[in-house]
Amino acid sequence: MIRDLEGTDLPDLAAARHEARRSARGLAIDEIRSDGEIDESAVVIADETGKTMETMSVAEVIAIPDV
Repeated sequence: MIRDLEGTDLPDLAAARHEARRSARGLAIDEIRSDGEIDESAVVIADETGKTMETMSVAEVIAIPDV
């Protein structure tokens, strides 16, 4: 897991989801370049207290079909 220690302040959950999708795509690119596995990578959306609001898998974001 790579933890974002600074975080990003966003106005609402919709904006956080948008940013999470962008981050997940970046993670997918990094994993592909390093010949890694993307099916277990995820982005966690948390509130200002650190409480998990939503978890978004990288595979879900880039819509990898079941093989």
